[in-house]
Amino acid sequence: IDSDETGGPAFGWVDITGVGTDVGNHGDDVNTAGLAIGFPFSHYGTTFNTINVCSNGFASFSSTATTFTNAGIPGSGPTNLLAALWDDLDTSSGTIYAYQDVANDRFILEWFNVPQLGGSTGNTFEIILYNDGRIVYQYLTVAAPGNSATVGTQKDGTLGLEVAFNQPYLHDGLAVQLTQDANWLSENPASGNIPPGGSATVDVTAD
Repeated sequence: IDSDETGGPAFGWVDITGVGTDVGNHGDDVNTAGLAIGFPFSHYGTTFNTINVCSNGFASFSSTATTFTNAGIPGSGPTNLLAALWDDLDTSSGTIYAYQDVANDRFILEWFNVPQLGGSTGNTFEIILYNDGRIVYQYLTVAAPGNSATVGTQKDGTLGLEVAFNQPYLHDGLAVQLTQDANWLSENPASGNIPPGGSATVDVTAD
């Protein structure tokens, strides 16, 4: 769901340029691997503690690919992919920042003023991972043409969720939220262990 829809997430840009760490991958088709998320994050049933970030507008929990030709989802893209603005971008100018926002239980990657290869106008967007499993993409500025990127997530070439592929979808001030579970259903506790012969009470709430 996105901020253009009724009931969608509100756009609320989180600027980490003053507090985040420059991940250091300046150039064309580069990847920085092993960034600590700060909490275990589940993606399609597998738990990850680190993430790899690519200059070309995506991150992956398992792949260090630098694929610059974007594709549909699910498809030939990197495994365990988070495609916020997957396109042929160039971080020779612009910067990618990472920040563990411990106070708000989230991890943030921000592409700041990163243009397409050969372009002069930068894109500024971010991926936010929440400790409850939510994935949020936010777009502060989207450079023209804005219709040549892939947005979505995938486990591999057979399982994924495409938001947009080479469509005039992205725009300034957009927030896109991907959730793993039904947002109207919750349980408490959400996890735990029961010894043999034991029992426990789990409250399930449908709202």
